[in-house]
Amino acid sequence: MVGKRIRQLREGRGIGLRALARSAGLALSHLLAVEKGRANPSIDYLQRIADALSIPVTALLADAPDSTAPAAPEDENAPRARAPRRGSKPPLEEVI
Repeated sequence: MVGKRIRQLREGRGIGLRALARSAGLALSHLLAVEKGRANPSIDYLQRIADALSIPVTALLADAPDSTAPAAPEDENAPRARAPRRGSKPPLEEVI
């Protein structure tokens, strides 16, 4: 899955396979194997690719194509989880 994501990001930026391999200092054959899912990249390998693409390494691990976009603002009206008060009893479901 990470290989597919690398290819998506690379092609989306108009960067060729050779250019990315050269820029990241990686073997073309290994980069191709990673993109096709035949090899698993190390953390160092992913960091080199991320640096060459000028993105955070976490963007390579995300599923969604827009994972490099900023997160949506939190809904102010959404209910929030609250910590239990001191000395309060747990809900009945937790006791049973």
